[in-house]
Amino acid sequence: TQNIPLIVRLTGGPGCYLALASLTENGLCKVWLDGESTEINPHNWTKTAHMIWLYQPAGVGFSNGAKEDDKNEEMVREDAYYFL
Repeated sequence: TQNIPLIVRLTGGPGCYLALASLTENGLCKVWLDGESTEINPHNWTKTAHMIWLYQPAGVGFSNGAKEDDKNEEMVREDAYYFL
């Protein structure tokens, strides 16, 4: 069997939109400036690893759930732990 690493990319919070990371930095494709077409990102991380982009803390961006009151890194860490 092939050993393929898993990368968990934690992103989110004020001013850090998940799609920015997945569509402009290290995701499978990039969006053209016209916003109507895409191209394969030759440097995408999915070529060498399985990827999970995880919005955090709960309640930011398009994430949802009952817990929207994370106040510190310990609470965010606990949510991510139980998610994984």
